[in-house]
Amino acid sequence: MAKTRKIINNIVGTYHKYRLASIFVTPAVICLILLHLLPLLQGIWMSLLQMDQFTISEYLGAPFVGWKNYYDVLFNSSSPVRLGFISAVRNTIFYAIIVTFGTLSIGMIVAQMLNRQF
Repeated sequence: MAKTRKIINNIVGTYHKYRLASIFVTPAVICLILLHLLPLLQGIWMSLLQMDQFTISEYLGAPFVGWKNYYDVLFNSSSPVRLGFISAVRNTIFYAIIVTFGTLSIGMIVAQMLNRQF
């Protein structure tokens, strides 16, 4: 209990020490959280609705289908979206591997070249 109290007092003391900085940083942090969180939540909500590229203008009137969209993408073999999804995952993994090893290789070569005596 005493250790917890010490930690809390340390946090409060640090806050009081940097109060002015906290006042200036807090609005920016709140704006950044809202700027990232609201579109994320809207995207999750839209993924639970029955919409496609032709009915996206009817966003507010789209019927709620729950997890059906995710089921179709992952398990419905007759869904054309599933074929595109599998291809996209394969391409993403391939791209990540190539870019990672390519960047590391080029970086190591440049580092070795810069490490030599001129």
